[in-house]
Amino acid sequence: MPFLQIVAVESVHLLELLMSHKQKIKKICHHQRPKLGSPTTELTVPKGSTNVPGDGNCLFNALSHAITGSYIQQNFIRSAIIRHMPTMENRLRSWLTPYNSVKEYIAREGMDKNYTWAGDIEMLTMADLLNVYIYSYNEEGNAW
Repeated sequence: MPFLQIVAVESVHLLELLMSHKQKIKKICHHQRPKLGSPTTELTVPKGSTNVPGDGNCLFNALSHAITGSYIQQNFIRSAIIRHMPTMENRLRSWLTPYNSVKEYIAREGMDKNYTWAGDIEMLTMADLLNVYIYSYNEEGNAW
């Protein structure tokens, strides 16, 4: 079933958008969290993939496409992640080296700016925000 393409308007709140697509997110991200470590079921090679523009927004584009079927919401997703990071400061502490705080990380890395590459910290934050696991597949290494 195709997703309704959602056009970004100022009055749309990302959390409402994401929650409206929660069932799709659960399917994509394997909602059932194991107690520790890796997934409880073996992850197989994906049946397909989508080429995402490698413009520095690739993680946000990929999440937007996975959730809504388009790249339109990538700025909202970046914003939501940036807003949620401070709530995870203690859990992100070991990932923040050499930064003293989430605020410093965001400022020095330019994470609040378009075209800034995201990484593990942003994926962990999005997973926490949605209460799901997010898996990244490497086609070259055939590994999750």
